[in-house]
This record gives sequence, C-alpha cells and structure tokens, in this order.
Amino acid sequence: MGSNPAKVEDTLEKLVNRIESYQREKTYDLQQASALYKRLDKLVQTMTRLERERSEEAKMAEKIEEMTKYIDKAMKQHHRKEKQVEFEETLRRILNGAKITGKVIETVASSADVMFESIARLIKDDYKGSSTKKKKNEDFDLASILKPLNSLIQSFSSVGSGSSESGYSADSREDGKRDEKNDTTSPE
Repeated sequence: MGSNPAKVEDTLEKLVNRIESYQREKTYDLQQASALYKRLDKLVQTMTRLERERSEEAKMAEKIEEMTKYIDKAMKQHHRKEKQVEFEETLRRILNGAKITGKVIETVASSADVMFESIARLIKDDYKGSSTKKKKNEDFDLASILKPLNSLIQSFSSVGSGSSESGYSADSREDGKRDEKNDTTSPE
C-alpha cells in the first residue's frame, strides 16, 4: 500500500497545480474583465461627453439659424425701406415738377390775362380818343404790354431757380392798377 499514498500525494499535487492554474486563469480573466470594464466605462464617458457636445452644437446651430433669420429679416426690411425712400424721393420729384408746372401755368395765365386787359384797354382807348391821344396811349400801352412780358420772363427764371413767387411781379400789378386809374381820370 505504499504506492497508494504516493499516488494520492501525486494526484493531490496535480490537483493543487490544476487549482492554482485555474485560479491564475481566473485571476487573469478577472484582470482582463476589470480592464475591459474600465475601458467600457471610459467609452461610456466619452460617448456621454460626445452626446453632450452634440446637443450643445445643436443648440448653437439653432441659435445661429435664428440669428440668420433675424439678419435676413432685418436686411429685407432695410431693403424695403431703401425702396420706399427711393419711391418717396421719386414722388417728391414728381410733385415738385407738378408744382413748378402749375406755377408756370399760373404765371402764363396771369401774364396773359394782364396782356389781354392791356390790349383790350388799348383797343378801347383807340376808339375813344383823337389821333394825338392815340399816339400818346400807344406809347403808354406798349409799355404796359411789355411789363407783363417782363414779369412773365422774371417768373420763369424764379420758377426755374425754385423761388415761390406766383406769377408776375407785384410791381407790374400795381403799375397796371395805376394805369387803369390814369386812364379813367384822363380827360377825353
């Protein structure tokens, strides 16, 4: 039976070696698993950080999109205002042109009215008076006809320069009134 205990001892030694080898494998596997878990934890942390950064980038992209829309809207409003200012300026020019045209028409009409009155007065006086008086009145009436023409020319120049005079000058109006008074008071 002596060989039996050596066999048992040999078997026990093999069994201890196997258990130690198994334990070393298990320790190695546990170290590998622990290292793998650490790497997985780092991977999860990295993925969480990337997800957070991606979320921040999305928020930033939304803010940038809002700012872009706001800037586009402001640019469109600015462009509309520029067009409106151009339109208003065109309207002002048209209105100023119409105003100048109206003043020219008013000036021509008032000057023509004064000329026609002077011509009518000349013709009326021509039938009333004698030849000496006719000669005197023709000289006088020629001057009164030239006064409205002079005021017409002056008003054209004042309208062209932007002055706000309306028609012929006040001097020619007063002269016309004085002429009328002189004609009515002069002896026939």
